Amino acid sequence: MIRLPAALLIAVVAAASVAAPPPQSIESFFDGAVGAQIAKGDAIGATVAVVQDGVVVLTKGYGFANREQYAPVWADRTLFRIGSVSKLFVWVAVLQQVNAGRLDLYADVNTYLEDFEIPANYPVPITLRHLMTHTAGFEDRVIGLFASGPRTVGDFHENLVKMLPARVMMPGKVTAYSNYGAALAAHLVELASGERWEQYVEGHILAPLGMRRTSPLQPLPQALNDGMANGYWREGAEEVAAGFEFVSIPPAGSISSTADDMAAFMLELLASGDTAVMTATSRDKLFERGFASDPRMNGVLHGPYETSSRGQRIVGHDGDTIAFHSALRLY
Repeated sequence: MIRLPAALLIAVVAAASVAAPPPQSIESFFDGAVGAQIAKGDAIGATVAVVQDGVVVLTKGYGFANREQYAPVWADRTLFRIGSVSKLFVWVAVLQQVNAGRLDLYADVNTYLEDFEIPANYPVPITLRHLMTHTAGFEDRVIGLFASGPRTVGDFHENLVKMLPARVMMPGKVTAYSNYGAALAAHLVELASGERWEQYVEGHILAPLGMRRTSPLQPLPQALNDGMANGYWREGAEEVAAGFEFVSIPPAGSISSTADDMAAFMLELLASGDTAVMTATSRDKLFERGFASDPRMNGVLHGPYETSSRGQRIVGHDGDTIAFHSALRLY
């Protein structure tokens, strides 16, 4: 039985659609909700960020980053693995390159690939839009996605070739979540920009947003590694430190970040007008519905997905490694 006791929880309230309670009430809510989870043993440590109206309302840490050393979680300097929330950085990068005219959402991805190609065993080619909406028709698997160290994780680009999944459905017909599809999209960004993925994210997203305690690197630089929270899993009756988890196709889930830095990222997603990271047109495309099995159902945007409920539009992304869980929601 695997337990997920380290969590990165991220919440956003956009005042255009929700009348939010005062900051003290928001903090009291999370104190109760997260405190109860930790008290029950459902989590060892957690961190929360809430933004509204272009400002940070709350960032706060709870519990322990390292239980053995009684090291507390600090919102501004404790890093958590954000898992598949990392994919939102991929989609922002894709739209940056679309805006620059180097990528086309509707072109066959084989147009850009150099070292391998996607087999043409369906009459409809796979496009970036299919990758963004998880409608490429790829088979997906979790086996092999995580490794315990740099020697066993392999090279991203070699893994991209070795782990090429089977095409099992016609593109554009069914949403089937694909870690590989997001990693492939990030590789197209590499080819369009001439920069390796890690370099691209740091230079075009993290640096402009001042996200100095966020990194896609595996392992982390020493300056950040000292602030990395321990994840824990259960072995028999014991909870043991999981160690740093390596992702074999990193863009799908390798980013580590703090609550303060993720607040900056959320503010960018909710911004209006052009910024140093996204144009208003790109941001509109990110949140435009790309696919739904039925118009009455929640669908997939161009990267984020809808979790709307009771008439309230909610979009975002979840993320899991084996020892960490994250949730980003935009209301």
